Amino acid sequence: MIIKKLTFIALILVNFSLLSQENVTTVGFQFKPIISTKFINAVAAESTTDWVSAEFKAEGGYAMGMVVRRGFTPTLSLETGISYLKRNYSIKVFDIDSLYEGEMQYSMVSYQIPIQGLIYARLTDNLWMNASGGIGLNFLPSDVKSATFEHRQTTYRTGVVNWFKPSLIANYGFEYRTKKSGYFYLGASFDRPFGELALARATIRRPSGEERSTTSVYTGAYLTVDFRYFFHEDPERRKKRKKKR
Repeated sequence: MIIKKLTFIALILVNFSLLSQENVTTVGFQFKPIISTKFINAVAAESTTDWVSAEFKAEGGYAMGMVVRRGFTPTLSLETGISYLKRNYSIKVFDIDSLYEGEMQYSMVSYQIPIQGLIYARLTDNLWMNASGGIGLNFLPSDVKSATFEHRQTTYRTGVVNWFKPSLIANYGFEYRTKKSGYFYLGASFDRPFGELALARATIRRPSGEERSTTSVYTGAYLTVDFRYFFHEDPERRKKRKKKR
């Protein structure tokens, strides 16, 4: 009877070690649609001068890339990787004098290297809940310009080092782990850069010349729905040194 109990406990411990993150380095892929919401105050802003009125609005977007995870204990891990991020925006311009109204869509592209710590809680044999937080190293390769015959927009990167914007990132989600097919993850993330992301300017061509409306509204904050998949990796076996007799 005692042997059966010990065998049962041993099987539980083996199953736990197979599905835990301790001494596991695994690689995965992620896709994160961006949600535009007024909750984080990053949806729309207006700017008006004597002749020009402009409305800038966030229209969602997506992030996708590779994730590398290193497990230190069954409940603590570190994540990094690299992601391609595309934010979509629209701009509406209105010439108060001629009553001209126009609209344009454009996008801002950036790249992010996240560095965040994760903590886990086991819910069932295969289902885990996790929360994470850290910083994102964001790189903006260029300003954004687009135009029609009547109007154009220019979005300038801001800051002393305008191509680099660190941000605060937080994540919460659920992960289903299998012994052979890898890990399947569903969650949500919040990302907010430290300081403003960009300065937006709308310009209308008029017979008397060009009229501009400028606003620094782009905080760059966003929410995402996260879909991730991690390949299965066995725990790394620590090499035991042979004792010299």
